[in-house]
Amino acid sequence: MIAIEGNTLSPKEVRLIIEHGSTIGGHSLREHLEAVNIPKALEYIIESARRKRKLGVEDILVLHSLAMRGIDEAEPGRFRSGYVAITGSKYLPPPAYEVPFLVEQLVEHLNSNPFKLDPVELAFKAHLWLVSIHPFRDGNGRVARLLMGLLLLRGGYPPAIIRREHRRRYLSVIEKAQIRLDFKPYYDFMAQELLTTMNTYLIMIRQQSGEDAAVSLAEAAKKYGLDPGYLGLLARRGLLPAIKVGNRWHIRVKDLKTYLAKRRLRRINMDGVNNLVKQEVDDQRASQT
Repeated sequence: MIAIEGNTLSPKEVRLIIEHGSTIGGHSLREHLEAVNIPKALEYIIESARRKRKLGVEDILVLHSLAMRGIDEAEPGRFRSGYVAITGSKYLPPPAYEVPFLVEQLVEHLNSNPFKLDPVELAFKAHLWLVSIHPFRDGNGRVARLLMGLLLLRGGYPPAIIRREHRRRYLSVIEKAQIRLDFKPYYDFMAQELLTTMNTYLIMIRQQSGEDAAVSLAEAAKKYGLDPGYLGLLARRGLLPAIKVGNRWHIRVKDLKTYLAKRRLRRINMDGVNNLVKQEVDDQRASQT
């Protein structure tokens, strides 16, 4: 879940809104809209990660539009047009006229990755960079975390969850990076949050049963008589619906079975095409004799 700044809804209340469209007394319309918008934004980053295409400025605008839909004062999908100040921070974001260029510069850097950063470091860098540009009137942290989640998914990692109880420290390490250029506390904090997320995810998938249960690729390879190196290559290239937890790739049993079934179907289809071509060639030869 991408945490929502200033939103007082509990995780249980957010689930009720998302799953059942319930309304919770004592909370503002804005809080309800923020909760409803989260799944749509998450669906977008999941689909974008699967497509593996280059990131565009329009992706960041779409993320903002989805995350802030219905909240008119946030001007969903539009860069800010004036100066902004970050509540409780001494950092002053750049003027509005620089925002389009700065976001384009960020996107170009993420696509080219000139320093060959690994997916985790690149995702953390993108988050800090975007939240420092502060391109929107509202929802900047949310969009920065969604962008980070997209890059992590592309690298085979789950989106990092910044725990609500760590919000104050989260804002503190960002400000230290922005004001003092002290980046180590920021990267250390983000790495710990990602590790905690991965451990939580691993516990959850291990508690599943049957075909919803997740197994390591090594276990899957042994069980189904496959080459673990080949499965690992497929996972790294995003061709297998696996996710990295720690240093090991895992996949749900049903996802692996679906992949194997599709692979067999492709092989059957290709065998059928080859047989038809062979038959046509044989028929042509027979007609010439």
